[in-house]
Amino acid sequence: MQTGYVVQENFDYVVDSKVKIPMRDGVLLATSIWFPANGGALETHRTWPCVLIRTPYDKSKSNPDMRSPGVYWTQNGYICAIQDVRGRFGSGGVFKKYVNEGEDGYDCVEWIAKQPWSNGSVVTTGISYLAHTQTSMAIYRPPALKAMFVDKGGFWNAFESGIRSGGCFEARQLVWALKKQINSSTSQMSASQDGGEFSSNDQQRRNLRHAGVWFKSWPWSRGASPLTGNYEADFFDMMEKEEYGPYWQQVGLNTELHVDRFADLPAIFLSGWYDIYSSSTVKFYQGLCHRKKGPIRLVMGPWQHTGTNDSTFGHCAGEVDFGMNATVGSVSLSGSSYDLQRDWFDRWVTPASPSLTEQQSQNGPASPSKGPVSFDAPFPEVQYFRMGGADGSKTSTGMMYHGGIGLVDKSWPPTGSRRINCFLAGSSIVIPPHALVARQRQLQVPPASNSSFTLEAFKLAADDNQAEIVVDPLLTAAAKITSSTSSPDPQPSKGSNKRKARVSSSSSVPFVQSPKGVTAAESATTLDSRSSNRKSSKRTFSEMGSEIESSSSEQNDIYASQRHGETTFEYDPKNPLPTLGGNLFSHKPLMLSGAFNQKAHEDLYLCQPDEVKAQIPLAARKDVVFWRSDILPNSVDVSGNPEVVLYVSSSCVDTDFYVKLIDEYPPSHDYPSGFHMNITHGIVRARWRNGRGQPAALLKPGEVVPVTIQMYPTSNLFKKGHRIAIHVSSSCFPHWDINMNTGITNSKHSFVAHNTVHHSAKYPSALRLPVVCAKTPLSSLAKRNHRKSRGM
Repeated sequence: MQTGYVVQENFDYVVDSKVKIPMRDGVLLATSIWFPANGGALETHRTWPCVLIRTPYDKSKSNPDMRSPGVYWTQNGYICAIQDVRGRFGSGGVFKKYVNEGEDGYDCVEWIAKQPWSNGSVVTTGISYLAHTQTSMAIYRPPALKAMFVDKGGFWNAFESGIRSGGCFEARQLVWALKKQINSSTSQMSASQDGGEFSSNDQQRRNLRHAGVWFKSWPWSRGASPLTGNYEADFFDMMEKEEYGPYWQQVGLNTELHVDRFADLPAIFLSGWYDIYSSSTVKFYQGLCHRKKGPIRLVMGPWQHTGTNDSTFGHCAGEVDFGMNATVGSVSLSGSSYDLQRDWFDRWVTPASPSLTEQQSQNGPASPSKGPVSFDAPFPEVQYFRMGGADGSKTSTGMMYHGGIGLVDKSWPPTGSRRINCFLAGSSIVIPPHALVARQRQLQVPPASNSSFTLEAFKLAADDNQAEIVVDPLLTAAAKITSSTSSPDPQPSKGSNKRKARVSSSSSVPFVQSPKGVTAAESATTLDSRSSNRKSSKRTFSEMGSEIESSSSEQNDIYASQRHGETTFEYDPKNPLPTLGGNLFSHKPLMLSGAFNQKAHEDLYLCQPDEVKAQIPLAARKDVVFWRSDILPNSVDVSGNPEVVLYVSSSCVDTDFYVKLIDEYPPSHDYPSGFHMNITHGIVRARWRNGRGQPAALLKPGEVVPVTIQMYPTSNLFKKGHRIAIHVSSSCFPHWDINMNTGITNSKHSFVAHNTVHHSAKYPSALRLPVVCAKTPLSSLAKRNHRKSRGM
């Protein structure tokens, strides 16, 4: 091994930053290795397990993102190896996004295991691309790999989530390529490594990135983009390859196809409800937990793709604050995200006890850890954060306080979750009565031996009842649960709605459908006035048709209206619906991730100044139609993967259908027009409505076809007094590419589409919500009305 040790000022560790690890084809990958030290001296007679991190973002110790894990792991009994992946910064070879990491990762793990300072055990961790490198290498099953912590990354199937979804291309991939190309300037990466020269138009191309000019030049084409070399080639390969062929079946882009080869080892998969890889993360857990001994674990929270660990903003996403218990460390009950990783790794490998200097022996180790972690308690199979439950007031930092609570379960979706089919029918939809009761669930708390973490008693609202979690310091088991059978309605706070919520006298909750879009001159209160003029939605179950669907995995209560109806909107590809929040990474002014009030925003790409000034709701656009419930008489716990089945027709041969699920807050002191918070969303391209197989036949004018729109997974408590809403459109740009409505990929021409959603007994368009119900069987009311509607 080449020597290049740098003794740090605190003498806790030494770093060899000049290591070159050979790959099977002779390419050398630059690696920095951080060693525990005693008074600045490397103890050559000792061996350690190694934490491996492989990155395309510069391993240099001057990079604070890379220095932090090096310091932490050396102070907790591990060596830490941080490596530039092939073709990036100090490493040789050519960077080919995603597809080189499997074999390279295997070679690196096995090289480490053979070194004299290694005890033969290697574990891996890392976020985003650093997570992709882990899942790729796991398919090659390096023997020395003992455990993984996969943080917000890894492709289960990139054709269906992460790069493409519903047949549409995630245009956010351009932002990654632009940022990494600029960061990999000619001083850091040679032209031969990048695959192309930087020309005199570089500055102009960078200006295009900031101005968003090129984004408006859709359709995009090779040779006319702000990208160069392999960055441009990789980007257009992903955008142009619409069919599920060999490209999408490669290791690095597809784990589902190679799942039998995937290493059987302990692995945690962590993501956030507003992360770009939330769907893929959940599919990894679901796909591996029953196939592998693992164990396999899942951790989910209200996080975006970046900035979600233990930072000040780790509990916020977009314009919404979920409370201090929403950080990674709090949700996982570990104290910090680093401690969560250490808790996991220490279960499967034996860390060396760090040597202490004389000063450290007196003062204790200078570790960024928040305290010791107890490894006696079992690690829950699923730890997740259910959003919602707070009063919706505005915080001192200008955020809307949505709140939430950390929960544990043995599966995902959670135990008791059922798919509730709610039909869009005429002007209403019926939510079955038992969907309106949020089930009480017990939390797991750490044993008293974990002195680094204290959990205050808190309350879990569940259908107007309260369950209080009590932490007894004398107990080493789970917390006691105390509950009451009734609870008075809480008094509204200064920032909450002071009007008493109107509760529907019906046991069901109707949805109302919007009329055609309104102009930008309408005020932000237009939506309420539009819905107040709707026809009465009070109906008995005997006036509706009913159908019960059953399977081995779920039982659904479906109440299908006999009314006939259709709703048409106009979609112009030259004026797409702008993306506001959701599952992407923020890059102003092009993209804003997280949760937002769904109205024109000054930082929102494609919004017009008059719309921003008037605070026009996005749902007021003529290319958006929406359905919203009556005020909820009880809270609804939606935890799982929502989806929508729409029966649609179009005036064009091809078009997209996009759906956004909204939690509507009532008007309040802080938000006079309410706060319409995006929860999750999804999209489907009509010609790819049949999934990953061959494209479906192009649409015929007036032909009605069903499309299923899969949304990102989520967990949200739609609180009593709120409304559940969906927005339907035909675009969400620049999250997804623009459909020009021609049926031709990347067409240079476009047509305005008149798209129709059909909702009737014949065409039962439905919102399908994964609801955690209070009762698994049908309620007596539902059974009685089902028999009544069938004439029984």
